[in-house]
Amino acid sequence: MNFQEKIEIYKDIIVSLDYCVNDYLYILDVENDEYFISPHAAVRFKMDNAYFKNPFKEFKKFVYYKDYDLVVEDLNKILSGEKTYHNM
Repeated sequence: MNFQEKIEIYKDIIVSLDYCVNDYLYILDVENDEYFISPHAAVRFKMDNAYFKNPFKEFKKFVYYKDYDLVVEDLNKILSGEKTYHNM
């Protein structure tokens, strides 16, 4: 099974759990610069879609402007290996 097939399985799991959990599950695919979030999060935050390319640019459309830099900083810590989770 290749990486993209695994991503598709994770997306299916997120959709299956969408209304079973209070949190917003997501996938940040760094290699392909893609993002997928629980469909109910897309509705809650008035996103155009639960899936999109160029996530750091797209985050500006729905992340509160005072929180944007903190969110990007936190995600960059994950990308650098300084952190292993994101919970904001």
